[in-house]
Amino acid sequence: MSNYSQNKTIVFVKTFSYGGLNEVVEGLIQWFTTRKKWRVKVLIVDYSNCGIPVPTTKHTFTKIAGCFNLFVQFLSQLFSFLFINNKKIVRHIENLHPDIIIWSHDSLLHIPTIPSLTEHKQVFLFEEWMREKYEFPPVSLKGVKNLKRTIWNIIRDVFVSKNIKYLANADLVVFHTQAMLEKAKMSGYFVQRDVIIPLGIDTGKYKPLIRRVVNKRTKSRILFIGPLADFKGVHLLINSLIQLHKEKDLSLWVISYSKGRDFEWVKKKLKNLEIEFDFYEGIYEEEKIRLLNKADVLVHVPRQEPYGLTILEALSCGTKVVTTKGSGVLEFIKKKQRGLYVLRNYFVSDLVSLIKEALRDNVNRKEIRKDFLKQGINNENFYKKFYQQITE
Repeated sequence: MSNYSQNKTIVFVKTFSYGGLNEVVEGLIQWFTTRKKWRVKVLIVDYSNCGIPVPTTKHTFTKIAGCFNLFVQFLSQLFSFLFINNKKIVRHIENLHPDIIIWSHDSLLHIPTIPSLTEHKQVFLFEEWMREKYEFPPVSLKGVKNLKRTIWNIIRDVFVSKNIKYLANADLVVFHTQAMLEKAKMSGYFVQRDVIIPLGIDTGKYKPLIRRVVNKRTKSRILFIGPLADFKGVHLLINSLIQLHKEKDLSLWVISYSKGRDFEWVKKKLKNLEIEFDFYEGIYEEEKIRLLNKADVLVHVPRQEPYGLTILEALSCGTKVVTTKGSGVLEFIKKKQRGLYVLRNYFVSDLVSLIKEALRDNVNRKEIRKDFLKQGINNENFYKKFYQQITE
């Protein structure tokens, strides 16, 4: 038995952000605190105030700032992480006296470029490997926009190269899919030890709700979760709804922490078609579960998705899901799964046909959830596997 089974101090270094990985890490923090009785400390790298320390009311939390705007963030990192915050982050970590450090970040680009803390056990946990390069130079963009993309690509390459070398000192790197690991290897990544552990969800929270009143309605409720931007497949979805609206009365619900760059375009398109559009920004988890239960189908169609926790949440609620073959989580849905419809070709006509199939399929929520629970993709399994790997 590893000596890590005893009461230890574990430090989570995480970005202050919303999204799937943040929720998973919050669950890990609670699990280590309540189930394993470890001393848990959290160091938050907050990209909101460009190098100014942010105070917090929770004594176990320490925030260090960067800058959140994605373009400005890289410029801020280049300056503040290299010249201001490196020693500060190291000092904070050392003052917490950790046995294990868990670095949890959105992608490889978001690791603070600091000296390796080789005397501590270090584990890295990513939501995705890295953001793709912009196409350079896009013909449609002129002047300043081309310059911004050029700078973005240069800084991206600098940070990727530096952070890949930094990862060589890691004791363990945790990937969530085989596809993510393969993408990392193509970037020149190499460490002594890595492992694939699928992220899970709380199936006790995400479940079908008891419906006391059945309302007669004619509109089909389409749910979309994420920012309204093309990388999430919003253009494909809206163009498909334009076609589908000719045959069905539709309403589109969107849940997001931000509007996304295409919000106004979406709003205008739907208004012209008189498609009902409801936007829910920054809602609580309970409201999200309620909307998942009221929706007829979740449409989640990015070309590539590092994982796709939203798919799991919907299936656990018994909600039908239309998604693409580029969703990483499909690697782990190996058994029969009713209510899951996978788009093989990224065309409007194909998505229209698949949404129509999902809407007319009479599979019920209990059947969808029953199949999903058999997949075994839940928080408890993730926590146990993660604990086993970091204590070896």
